[in-house]
Amino acid sequence: MNSKIKSKNRTLREIEREFYLSNDDLAKIISSFHDEMKTGLTGEKSDLKMLPAFTDVPSGKEKGTFLALDIGGTNLRVIEASLSGNGSLKVLRSSKTRIPAALMNGSGTALFDFIASHIAKFLHTKKSGKFKLGFTFSFPVEQKSLTSGLLITWTKGFTASGVVGKDVTKLLQMALRRAGLGFIEIAALANDTVGTLAACAYSCRTCDIGAIFGTGTNACYLEKLSKIKKVGGAKGRGRMIINIEWGNFSKLPRNEFDILIDDRSNNPGRQVMEKMISGMYLGELARMAIRKLYDIGEIELGKSSLRRTGGLHTSQLSALETAKGKKYSEIIEKTGLSGISEEDLTVVAAISRAVVIRAAKISAACLAAVIMKMDPRIARKHTIAVDGALYENHPGFSRTLRNSMKTLLGKNSGNVRIRKTADGSGIGVAVIAAASHRWTH
Repeated sequence: MNSKIKSKNRTLREIEREFYLSNDDLAKIISSFHDEMKTGLTGEKSDLKMLPAFTDVPSGKEKGTFLALDIGGTNLRVIEASLSGNGSLKVLRSSKTRIPAALMNGSGTALFDFIASHIAKFLHTKKSGKFKLGFTFSFPVEQKSLTSGLLITWTKGFTASGVVGKDVTKLLQMALRRAGLGFIEIAALANDTVGTLAACAYSCRTCDIGAIFGTGTNACYLEKLSKIKKVGGAKGRGRMIINIEWGNFSKLPRNEFDILIDDRSNNPGRQVMEKMISGMYLGELARMAIRKLYDIGEIELGKSSLRRTGGLHTSQLSALETAKGKKYSEIIEKTGLSGISEEDLTVVAAISRAVVIRAAKISAACLAAVIMKMDPRIARKHTIAVDGALYENHPGFSRTLRNSMKTLLGKNSGNVRIRKTADGSGIGVAVIAAASHRWTH
């Protein structure tokens, strides 16, 4: 082995070590996460907002036909779902449309009138009777009740005026009335993570955690009301879903690439965990580590996109992290990363694996922390409802997540299972609307 190859391998091992997390590291993450959860539940300053969702999980006995409105970004979607009352449900029909940029950045009244007009078109022949609607609004909201929430700030390119600080449910209800849809009652407001938990829990009685691993990341879980000091530690009905907002967790060991990503972001010092585990950042995190090898002359990248910011998308990591044993030409075709030698591609693949594995281990530690918070001895059965492209499309991520959780949870890890749950932002919020009578009286 010549000196250049030795140097390259040595530098690669150093970078891999920067992304390595030992079991001791993960134990420290669990402990810190517990501390932040407890502090957040009291309403004191914490990395974790621990937001009350003002709903329990459904019983599985809810039945009827319900509407769901999903606004998670530039698209809006309307769904009509039927719940059988025995834990089964189906989407009867759905409609999706893009929100014009002029409305995203115009007046709030015009935006909500556009939303109401789309619902009117969706219902067209059904203009009588009464419909309950679940509203998925995946923007930062300070929720006041199951049917009330104030927009804290717009994200995802929205700047519509007259909405920040206002109750988005009231704004939608007024727009529905203006459109002649006063027979629609907004029965629930939720985000996609809470919806994912509800969608799974409708047919699975052990489901008590929901998690999203996609472009962004978040989790929620069932907490005893007596532990939620920020809503007065209410007694009576026993549990409430808590929206953790865990992307802001910061008690994590960071390396030089994490710090660079954070410094160059539009929100330095915030959403630290999200920048280490979510699909929005993993591709660029890997690219920056690869670029370091290029900058010191250890690998050649030719005219590859890896040389420029944004030149490696998280979706490409899947082909790279599973590259072992595959033909060079097949990997190049799947990733579109031309201009790299076969030898250097193995280095790129190794770094991609290290980035994805670390993301999965951090995710596993935080999920384990949530389970241990609910059930320290893991004596009960728990099901985690999971959605998101990172979990679904990256086998290295999902496999490492499952294996790490088994290690962290120990002998009772068999009491915990992960269940892929699609479309929580649609059918999940319809389920919450169906169960809303228990929380709105």
